[in-house]
Amino acid sequence: MQHAQNRFRLEEQTMDIDFNRLDKLYERILKISEEETGVYEKIMEESISNITDQFSKFDSQSKLGKRYSNQLVRILAVLLSQEVLYEPQYGEIITKIADMFYNFESKPFWRRENAMELLKNLHKERFLSCFKVNQQHLTFTLMMEPDDDDTEEQEKVRNLFLIMDFFYYASRKVRLDTISLKEFHIDVINSEWKDRLKDFYIDWHNCMRGRFHNDGDIDFDLEVQGIDKRTFHKVLYIEFPWSLDAANKARLINYEGQIAKKKELHNSLDLTSILLGGLNPYLTIEVRRDSLIEDSLNSLVSSGTVLKKPLKVKFAGEPGVDEGGVQKEFFQLLVKQLFDVGYGMFEYNTESQLFWISRNSFELPLKFELMGIILGLAIYNNHILDIHLPLAFYKKLLGRRVNLDDFEQYDPQVGKSLRSILNYDKEDFEEAMCLNFTVNYESFGEKLTEDLIENGSEINVTLENKEDYIDRYIDFLMNQSVEKYFKSFKHGFDKC
Repeated sequence: MQHAQNRFRLEEQTMDIDFNRLDKLYERILKISEEETGVYEKIMEESISNITDQFSKFDSQSKLGKRYSNQLVRILAVLLSQEVLYEPQYGEIITKIADMFYNFESKPFWRRENAMELLKNLHKERFLSCFKVNQQHLTFTLMMEPDDDDTEEQEKVRNLFLIMDFFYYASRKVRLDTISLKEFHIDVINSEWKDRLKDFYIDWHNCMRGRFHNDGDIDFDLEVQGIDKRTFHKVLYIEFPWSLDAANKARLINYEGQIAKKKELHNSLDLTSILLGGLNPYLTIEVRRDSLIEDSLNSLVSSGTVLKKPLKVKFAGEPGVDEGGVQKEFFQLLVKQLFDVGYGMFEYNTESQLFWISRNSFELPLKFELMGIILGLAIYNNHILDIHLPLAFYKKLLGRRVNLDDFEQYDPQVGKSLRSILNYDKEDFEEAMCLNFTVNYESFGEKLTEDLIENGSEINVTLENKEDYIDRYIDFLMNQSVEKYFKSFKHGFDKC
């Protein structure tokens, strides 16, 4: 066992793989395989079998879990970095690699986050190749529509989704060279299946929702009671939203809204409610045009937490029947007022033409909660609003870290200055920049200075700590200074 462990003592933070030599090795194997049929397949199958056997010997409670996880990622990169695997006849090898990955994801020594971290050092083209070969095989398998009773094929689809999911989260969490989300879309789902998505979604909603996947917490046992294996491959993609394009995600949100509204309507019309006098089966909002914000706030507060009923909007003193048009006008007028810079809730950057929460707002957090509810209701009721918020805002709603690229989108001028600091690598950095760990900003015409760390005014920014300075600078402006307002907004948004 000691010998086996020594074989895996590689640098933990680098791939430590000579891909040029690896490519030449594969070329030699394929050349031999041309002369003797089946050599390539035999070598790959034996390699995967040996790897599986070797890892199965490791102590499940080993303290070397991080090292084993990193080594498994290196093995994945070695096995998947073969152009020949794009050929359909080698699909079985991809299946075996995916099976191996699924088996190790459930092992106690597997450290998913550590393994993802290692992938940030993999060249972008290699990274793309590793998941693209799985994507192609997954697409082909879905196009063939696995037989309803073929559990082996259903498990193959599951495992291919899981290995792609690993690469997706690695691309979002650790890689510095941003990979477009479009790269992960599954074309067969977004095109050929789009007219069937509603039926698939209802199947998923009825029997599978929430059982399987939550950003790394994986339990994909096909034997879970109540799951129809015959529709497994058709609904599994919903657990992996990266596989869907924006149009189909919008469709699923609409389907979810329809289902939730019907459920709330049913609950409001049950026999007990009728006998007790009945509950209003609708979320009714009546507002005066000259008191839009206050009336909306009062209506939503009086409705309590029941916001998922079918919505009806009425303007006081007007005979309009709400068939969608009144709702849309209501949302448009309300958002226009709330985003008015004069109202004080949001700031407007004239260069980027984007809004951000005002750190100087006098409004109570309850108003920001109202804003969150309004935007959530608009999405829930399938209304598209003309709102100019940067990507950073949506990342914050998802709990994702805001970076320099995000900040630069909102504030190009300051963002470019921060980037010039990041890119400056000369020895005279301190003399040229003359910076310390503080941030300067304006509040009601007064210029203020805030320490980014304790005694920040006494700590110079250097070549060694400049990245920390930039991270803290962005964190202050995009997170800390607006934290109470954003939390209130998100609390309201999440109610819908």
